[in-house]
Amino acid sequence: MIPAVTPRRYRPARRTIAVTLLLASLIAVAVVTLTPTAGAERIPFWCLKCGERPGVDLLLNILLFVPLGAGLGLYGVRFRRTVFLALLCTCVVEALQFFVVPGRYASFRDILANFAGALTGYLLSRHWPILVSPSHSAARILATAATIMWLVTQAFTAWAMVITPPPEPWWAQLQPSHNRYPAIFTGQILGLSVGSTQIRNSDQLPDDDTDAIRKQLLAGAPLRVIVANVDATRGVAPIAIISAGPVHDVVWWAQDGLDGVFSVAVRGTLLGLRTPSVRIADVIPSVRGDTVALTGSYRLGSYELQAENRSGVRHRELRASPSWGWAFLLPFPLFVFGSTVIGLTALYLGAVWCVFGYWSAQSASAANAIVPVAGMSVAILLGLGVAPIIFALPIAHWSEWLATIIGGAAGWMIARAIRRS
Repeated sequence: MIPAVTPRRYRPARRTIAVTLLLASLIAVAVVTLTPTAGAERIPFWCLKCGERPGVDLLLNILLFVPLGAGLGLYGVRFRRTVFLALLCTCVVEALQFFVVPGRYASFRDILANFAGALTGYLLSRHWPILVSPSHSAARILATAATIMWLVTQAFTAWAMVITPPPEPWWAQLQPSHNRYPAIFTGQILGLSVGSTQIRNSDQLPDDDTDAIRKQLLAGAPLRVIVANVDATRGVAPIAIISAGPVHDVVWWAQDGLDGVFSVAVRGTLLGLRTPSVRIADVIPSVRGDTVALTGSYRLGSYELQAENRSGVRHRELRASPSWGWAFLLPFPLFVFGSTVIGLTALYLGAVWCVFGYWSAQSASAANAIVPVAGMSVAILLGLGVAPIIFALPIAHWSEWLATIIGGAAGWMIARAIRRS
């Protein structure tokens, strides 16, 4: 087992790593927090839930200051001094945002999140030997706690993927020009409907139409938009949005180059997380004057997209996954699920389960590996099979099962190889 106190011969290397980590962290904090922005939403200083995506902002601010705390811990700074330096750094950043940097606004929530991130990094840096080379009992606790957290995450993601339109009132926005989108749709909208409800103008929707649209969306009815005279865009350009104010979009179609992009609000949207968006590629006519009908729906945990023009009909179906929790917390707002989402989800699961497999192998005795292997198998079955069924999602894609098993097996073999050496 790696000793709790770093030997003298390793201390210079640790100091070098700590200084490098501190410098990189300070540069990252300056670039991320002190870069001027245009069109940012002003939020009250004391409001904890304000902003377009408060859940994402909270987690990203925590993660941003983890390297700073880790660098202070590796350098050997004492806990009280770390607390003071972390508070000083985050208060300086918020003061600069408040008084100096255009388009940036200070927030008490950011101070709390940054401080929590720095303390998390400090604790990780001071106790890393327990994570890398734990005893049998410590490894058992780590493996059990990590597995429970993963199961909770899977269940939460499956719950958060249930379609949940925001509260009324709602507005129809045809060809909107929002600052949060990089492009503007310049084509012509010939028709817009949600299920059987036709929408003709950009205006607040009547109560009867809102109630009808809500019921139809919950039943899986599609949002259909017919467009013509479309030029390719550089970036995402919203075509038509049903919105619930400036923060929450209920359902929308957008254009990205020659691709169509569809999205609908789920429970995660109302919690301030990213809303999953799905892409159907190369469906916008390359010849100006052609017409295309885009139809998108989210039904029984499956996104169903269709594009119809004079050359034919194209379909795309993408099943929602309880392993999409990583996508709820992305730092960039307009990530669209294309052909890479299956591979990214598999990489996420493989990396997570490599760590779980490592700790499980460390907890197993040389004579008895049945219990940790059985625990891993049951956890995989619950997370990928049972959790989605409970919340009416499809069972996880086969690639997720394969990535989870391979990741767990790889972590197990790494731990065994280290123990033998």
